[in-house]
Amino acid sequence: MSERRRNQLIDAVRGDLRPDYKAPFLSDSHYSRTLDTYPIVGVDTVFINRARKTFFLARRKERPAEGQWWFVGGRIPAFKFGSFEDAAASFCIKRETKLELDQARLNPVMFNRYQFENRSQVPVENGTDAVAAILAAELTDEELAFARNNMDKAEFAEGDQLREFTIEEMVTAKVPQPVIDAWYVLFGDDLLLTENSLNGVHVQSYVLSSPKGAPQETTLTPDEVREAEKAVIVPVHSVVLRDMTGKAIQYRRKKTKTTWGSPTEDMRSFQDASFEESSRRLALDAARSLSNAKKNSLQSFMNGIRENGVKERMQKAEEMLSKKQVRFESMSREIAASDALVQRDSLVMQFAITFTERELALLRRVFKDRGYQTRLRSQ
Repeated sequence: MSERRRNQLIDAVRGDLRPDYKAPFLSDSHYSRTLDTYPIVGVDTVFINRARKTFFLARRKERPAEGQWWFVGGRIPAFKFGSFEDAAASFCIKRETKLELDQARLNPVMFNRYQFENRSQVPVENGTDAVAAILAAELTDEELAFARNNMDKAEFAEGDQLREFTIEEMVTAKVPQPVIDAWYVLFGDDLLLTENSLNGVHVQSYVLSSPKGAPQETTLTPDEVREAEKAVIVPVHSVVLRDMTGKAIQYRRKKTKTTWGSPTEDMRSFQDASFEESSRRLALDAARSLSNAKKNSLQSFMNGIRENGVKERMQKAEEMLSKKQVRFESMSREIAASDALVQRDSLVMQFAITFTERELALLRRVFKDRGYQTRLRSQ
């Protein structure tokens, strides 16, 4: 495996982790509505044989991957682990197989977003939305035998523990596409590695099956949101708008002198089908929200001709942004906690969109139309 895949996905952890932290208990109803609000943050591991180019997969027993040949892994608890490798080795693999692995043996392969039509929690039809790192580890024969004998019977079907698959056998068995894609990334001469990668790790989104439910807006009260954010990692989506030299375009309200920033929001379950789609929407929403924020002022001083000019520029900007390529740029953890208070654990995923000089001029004019200042900064 190439050295670049040994790089950890998470570039930085800002704030102090709490290895002994015990998350507050969320009732079934509270946790179910939390799943309707935030995608799950998890880590999956595939056991491999490098010489034979095979995967060892187990058949899942529980939703959302019930009956499917899948990875070992699951949700990462908040505040405890600073890397996907540490979380996998110290928590997920050990929980599901009782196997203890040195995290140095785990190598990032992919970073995925999954959407399933169901889940274990009611209402099951609201589905599961998750973001997860996929890691790979090669086991010795002894470790493989140990793991097979100690698979979590609540999670995996008996008799189907860590069956070895070639790529041909996976295709015949109709193994889910994320598993097949992981094989091609590992053993297929990097055919799937594109510009949309982070440290050589392929980034992909999958709608494995569309949910029938999944409300688009949270039903959590403000107090419930605060409690949920003490129990789960909150995925955050950020889009950096760059010029051709790599400088970031930042903006702020001219009148109130707010903080300079880039489009950023908490990810919401099922709001978008892919990282690329959500990045473009976030960039477009930034311009649209600026327009809404300035609506009254625009109406008060703009005549019809200028109003048409503003709308035309906005339409051009929307059309331009909808076609731009999106690149996965960096990932970090943001831990908001003090000695007496645990507040929030965020996984910040930063994407980037690059603009030509002409496109940049249009974008900056759109922001100016809405009463915003812009600047270029190295970032």
